[in-house]
Amino acid sequence: MIQLLQIICLFLLTNISVMADTLDVAKINQQSISLTTHLGILEDVDKTLTLEDVQKDGVQFKTDLPASKSINLSYSKSAYWLRFNIENSSNTQIEKILEINHPLLKYVDFYFQSEDDSYQIYTGFGRPYENRAYKSRIFAFPLRLQAHSLNVIYIRVASLNVVQIPAQLWKPEDFQQKERWDLAFQALYFGIVLAVVIFSLALMLMLREKSYFIYISMVIFIALTVIAYKGLGSECIWQNYPVLTQIGPMCFGAIASSLQLLFLRQFFNKISLSLSVDRIITFLIFTELTIPFIVIWDMGFAKYCGPIVLISIIFSLILSVFGAIYKERSAYFLCAGFSVLSIGGIVNVLHTFAVIPTNFLISNSLSIGSSLEMLIFTLLLTDRYQFIHIDKLQGDMHLAETNQSLLAEIEERKKGEKRQVALMHQLNHMQKLESIGRLTSGIAHDFNNILMAISGYNDLNKNSAQDLSKSTTANLNDIEDDLMGNSKQIEIACRKATKLISQMLSYCRRDQSELIENPVFNVNNELHESIDMLRKIIPSTIKFELNQSDKIIPLKQLDEANFNQIIVNLCVNASHAMADSKGTIKFYTGQAQLNSVCSCCMESFNGKFVEISVSDNGSGIDPIVAKRIFEPFYTTKEVGEGTGLGLSVIAGLVHNAGGHILLESEMGVGTTFRLLFPYQ
Repeated sequence: MIQLLQIICLFLLTNISVMADTLDVAKINQQSISLTTHLGILEDVDKTLTLEDVQKDGVQFKTDLPASKSINLSYSKSAYWLRFNIENSSNTQIEKILEINHPLLKYVDFYFQSEDDSYQIYTGFGRPYENRAYKSRIFAFPLRLQAHSLNVIYIRVASLNVVQIPAQLWKPEDFQQKERWDLAFQALYFGIVLAVVIFSLALMLMLREKSYFIYISMVIFIALTVIAYKGLGSECIWQNYPVLTQIGPMCFGAIASSLQLLFLRQFFNKISLSLSVDRIITFLIFTELTIPFIVIWDMGFAKYCGPIVLISIIFSLILSVFGAIYKERSAYFLCAGFSVLSIGGIVNVLHTFAVIPTNFLISNSLSIGSSLEMLIFTLLLTDRYQFIHIDKLQGDMHLAETNQSLLAEIEERKKGEKRQVALMHQLNHMQKLESIGRLTSGIAHDFNNILMAISGYNDLNKNSAQDLSKSTTANLNDIEDDLMGNSKQIEIACRKATKLISQMLSYCRRDQSELIENPVFNVNNELHESIDMLRKIIPSTIKFELNQSDKIIPLKQLDEANFNQIIVNLCVNASHAMADSKGTIKFYTGQAQLNSVCSCCMESFNGKFVEISVSDNGSGIDPIVAKRIFEPFYTTKEVGEGTGLGLSVIAGLVHNAGGHILLESEMGVGTTFRLLFPYQ
């Protein structure tokens, strides 16, 4: 009789007309049971109804809900009231846990009522984390059901995010076990994320490829999306910033999707995307990057974000398949990885809009898809690293072979340069021998006169000695004066002979490189000595004019032998250019400030120079001939009259000394060679 009165009182309290929705927990042997078919739901459009309002007569809760693990209401600005009748027909107290496993509910108000007990809990991610009965990312409420009791539960939910109500009734020990499995699953997922990020970061630092940085950013934002969607942010990271839980799934998801498109664009640019496809990718990336700003401005636009992200995900999947069609090695991994991720994202979006029902795989589709994608992509990174490593080894081998080839080529080039230097020395020596031939014939007469003088004075000394031995009355002083005078003349003749021989030996010296250091000499003095020697080989009908600077002009770049060689060659060429060996050769020494172009090497030069000029009033040089005049063995003379080495050797000596040559010539007027050496 007492039990009947209790039932009647509860009936009057809850205004329940039928008891068909009542769930008897004493008859439940399952670990958990979905409460969807046992719930009544009432929409509060204006969000103004209170507990007293929904308990009034005439308030109708919709109870014919489809059999599903979740009530999925998608995006809605309304608040919803849930009513649930629960009975304990057993003789003992039973404890249960009512769970609503959707962390994106901003407000969850729980009211428990029975004939002898009642309490309420106000929670949701929009309220302090301390309000939760269970300190967990989801919302769970303890139920202590007395023996032979009939209880009624009201739950009010409201959120600007997707409104999903996956209500389940658990045994406490099974709920705790489920939480441990959930924690292990999340730990596994984020362990994979951390491992992939560290591995990708290491490869990025080694390979320095921008695509790896994009991928790392994408993985991080996918992980942030999961953190926000699963309520881990409000539990562990941003407890005091509920707005991040509210906008996080849309903002982080949009950024992750745009990075996915950017990564694919970066990768497939190597295959060459068409312009139209590239524009579509650019448009989608721009659109998704505007989503965070739009959602922050007005959360009401959140319902439009899902379709945009869905389009991007589908397009990414198409691009992945497109890459595999081109049979790129890496594209197969990309296609598999992004296919799994795209499927997970598509399922998550469809679940958000209540297109597909709720179960464990669907609720965790984004986590499962992204973790599988990261594992597949780790294989891609490993394969990519191995490919690059092998390619690097092959490159190192090829580089070593190339280095060996270059070393051999350098050695061969050095040998060639040595041979070229030797040939130049030979050419120089040949030209010197040619000049020596001319010089020898020119000074032979002078040298013969010197020898005759020496022989004559020596005969006079002999006669004086004989006179001394035959006559005892000879004047000894006169004989002594004769002997000393004759000996002095012999000494003078010997000095002249020594000077001639010294000039010839100096002229025959091999080259400038054989000297340790060229002594500085006075150009004017050396030019006088060269002219004295030239008088032996230049016809006497040719006059010399000398215009020297009053100042001492030092020259260090050449030695005296090379200087004499240059002057002799230029004068011999000048004498050959004069008809009937009549004319004038002019010499000039001085300093000049010039900015011009070398007539031999065609290089520009400017600065202060020591100038040595040799001019003639001969026939001049034809402009066509002037272009080739410094080439070795080029000559306009008849066969046997010249080797064509004179001007080539002069050019080599001048340029080796850091100088340049200016050629000024006019047909029928004459030619001037201006030798310019850097002033020191």
